[in-house]
Amino acid sequence: MACEGPSGSEGPQGPEGPEGPVGPAGEDGSMMYSGQDAPDATTGENGDYYLDETTGELYGPKNDDGWGTPISLQGPPGQDGQDGEDGSQIHSGSGAPDASLGSVGDYYLDEDSYDLYGPKTENGWDTPINLKGTANVMYSSWITVPGEASEWSAEEVSGDSIRYHDIAANALTEDIVGQGVVNVYADFRDVEPDIDQIYALPMSNLPGFAVSLYYQFSLQNVMIAYYDPSAKGTDLGPLTVDTKFRYVIIPGGVAAKSKMTKDEIKEMPYNEVKKRFGIQE
Repeated sequence: MACEGPSGSEGPQGPEGPEGPVGPAGEDGSMMYSGQDAPDATTGENGDYYLDETTGELYGPKNDDGWGTPISLQGPPGQDGQDGEDGSQIHSGSGAPDASLGSVGDYYLDEDSYDLYGPKTENGWDTPINLKGTANVMYSSWITVPGEASEWSAEEVSGDSIRYHDIAANALTEDIVGQGVVNVYADFRDVEPDIDQIYALPMSNLPGFAVSLYYQFSLQNVMIAYYDPSAKGTDLGPLTVDTKFRYVIIPGGVAAKSKMTKDEIKEMPYNEVKKRFGIQE
């Protein structure tokens, strides 16, 4: 017959095991280069950007085929003659631009965050776009549109009376308009208690917000508009509350690599788009 004796005291701790192997290095992030001329083919890696400070042209993101066609950030030169207007200037630095920096028409690149501001207007630097989004996706910060009549223009479209607001989007090039995907979102978290979330446009018939809200985009512009489909021809007037909007620009090549159709990307909820493309709040 087997008998079990009392448990012995705990033995001393064994020696520490050997250190495990070092894990694989993470992928490098995008880099921003600049110079006085077009970039050399050997400069930078895929995903990087380059600013030609002489011409105001922004190259990137670089891919396997090279730097591609740049986007011109510099406005036309000033008019000839005595006291002609100066052309646009490209400024750069660490952090957001000071309100006193630059003149109307100028641009500013925050080299820390890759936020591109401009063109500067009489109202200041306005909302930047971020050039460092994952997989070359570009997006705006949350843009607040005040609930004022001066912010929402009235127009008649196909029998519908609409109100609209234009948002400058300099990253909307011909290639993106023709081949890319542009998503727009409305943030109602601080507007309507019954709609405490972020919605993708177009949207309609939400609790406490009985209008249809949609968007259209064209070269360097995103238009936000709304109307009442049940009251054609009736001008609803401007929104009475401040509302936040954000646009996300996905170039055609990035959309193709995501293995999703354009329609599937357009239908993605905001939080899913954030996660998939690395969009920051």
